[in-house]
Amino acid sequence: MSKTILAIDDDPDTIRMLDQLLRQEGYDVRTAPSAQEGLRLLDERPPDLILLDLMMPGMDGFDFCHQLATSGRAKGIPIIVLTALDTFTYSEDFLAGLFGVCLFMYKPFKPSTLLANIHDALTVQRTAS
Repeated sequence: MSKTILAIDDDPDTIRMLDQLLRQEGYDVRTAPSAQEGLRLLDERPPDLILLDLMMPGMDGFDFCHQLATSGRAKGIPIIVLTALDTFTYSEDFLAGLFGVCLFMYKPFKPSTLLANIHDALTVQRTAS
C-alpha cells in the first residue's frame, strides 16, 4: 500500500509540482490550498507525512502546527516544512520541538532532495512504530 502525503500550500504552482512529483514516485497525494482545508483532510484520513508551507493567508503554518500540537491530532506524523521564509524569530530546533516538525526545507528546493527527505522521514516513522 502506498504512503499518503498531505501537501498544504497556498501557491497553486507549488501544489501542482508537488502533486506531480510525488505521484510519479508512487505516493498517494492529497493537497490543500489552505491550513484550514489541510486540517479537514487530516481529520478525514490521517496521512503518513505532511508537507507544510508556513506563510499562508488566514491560518498560517505556525497556527496549523499549534492546532496539531494542542489537539494531538497528528501525533507521530512527520511534518516537513517547505518555506520561503529565510529567518525565524525562534530557532528551527525550538520550533521542531514545539510543533513536531522533523525538517525545514527552504524554497526553492531540489525535487531530489525533497524526495530523499520524505523517504528518510517515512523510514524513521516506520522504525519508530
